[in-house]
Amino acid sequence: MNRLNAFNTPPHFRVAILARTAVFAAALIVGLTRIDAAEQDHAVDVNASVDRNDALLLDPIKLTVTVTAPVDAEIEFPPTPETIGPFDVVSVDDMPSVPVLDDADSATRRWTRRMTLETLAVGEQTIPAIEIRYVLRDAATAESGLLRTKPIPIQINSVLSSDDTPKAFRQMKPSLPIEPEAKATPVHWGMIASALVAFALLAIAMKRRRKRTVTPKQWASRRVAALELRQQANEIDNRSAYLELAEIARDYVIAREGLNPSVMTTDEVTRYVTSKSSLPSETQKRLVAWLVDAEQTKFAPPQFASTEMTRKVQEAKSFVHELLERLPASNNSPASDKSRSKEDV
Repeated sequence: MNRLNAFNTPPHFRVAILARTAVFAAALIVGLTRIDAAEQDHAVDVNASVDRNDALLLDPIKLTVTVTAPVDAEIEFPPTPETIGPFDVVSVDDMPSVPVLDDADSATRRWTRRMTLETLAVGEQTIPAIEIRYVLRDAATAESGLLRTKPIPIQINSVLSSDDTPKAFRQMKPSLPIEPEAKATPVHWGMIASALVAFALLAIAMKRRRKRTVTPKQWASRRVAALELRQQANEIDNRSAYLELAEIARDYVIAREGLNPSVMTTDEVTRYVTSKSSLPSETQKRLVAWLVDAEQTKFAPPQFASTEMTRKVQEAKSFVHELLERLPASNNSPASDKSRSKEDV
């Protein structure tokens, strides 16, 4: 009978029943979706913390943002900004995700971003909320969402004290005591006189010492004696000894003429010996030939046998001794050399 009554219901009653059924089904679907979203928000957690809530101007503040989500979640931090509210972003460091240690099943991971902030604003400032996007994936679907951190209040204090004013100056340190002026020490004329006498005696001694100059002959003789000692100790070979003997003869002949041999080349020495020196003509020829041979030996590779070079060294040494013993003392001296004209020198 009930079934018959149902089929015999008027059409407008049937439409009302269907409408009520549809509304109930839609409400049921919306409720399930909200429950799923609430479960997703509960599965993803975000937390922001700072290392201090009270700082000075330009005092670095460490902000740490931590996101905890399922292992298959994708976390997207916002692009690195230059400023966050009144704070300048000095540095940003994103850490790789790590498993949560207190999760026995290792089903969750933790993502971390560390930021260093500074500000020039004084007073109570606020780090605004930071948005974190995430995506939860499973075998069939992918759900995305958006989380925000809580704003964090920060008290920024000035480096000046409360009673500091631009026109009120105060001492940074106590005043330093000023020592009284020391009395002038009387002049001891006796000590000054003694010092002057000592300087005078020292000047006289230095002047006498200058007069005791070594003559060119004494200087050349000492060099030859030192060379012979080095030969006896086998500290110099025959070729080097031959060249050094030529240098001694060259310097001695030029120095006894009142000139400086260290500023003259070998060509200048040979021209002076053959044109202006007081040496005998035979001695001039022998000296010039020796100097030319020494120059060739200096720049040419060794080509003499040991016996030949030994003979040349003995002849050179005999010639040097002959120069030192037989040459008369020259009338030229450093004093007389100053009076020469530039052409003579």
